Amino acid sequence: MLDARLNSGVFFTNENVEQSRRVCVLGRDAKRAVFYFDNPLGAQVKMQNQWFTVIGILEDKGAAGGAIGGVL
Repeated sequence: MLDARLNSGVFFTNENVEQSRRVCVLGRDAKRAVFYFDNPLGAQVKMQNQWFTVIGILEDKGAAGGAIGGVL
């Protein structure tokens, strides 16, 4: 998926999808905007009036690699 690699945590599993779990993986920019430099794994974030548990953080690809900065 978009050649995204994890820095920490886990990526989505089939079980997450099948059970409609409200989990998310944050990109670099979203992590910094919401959690600054704190570790967000296991924390809750609200998106469009729904709460999601952060299960992963994407690796920072840097300017040359086209960073993925949002939320998956």
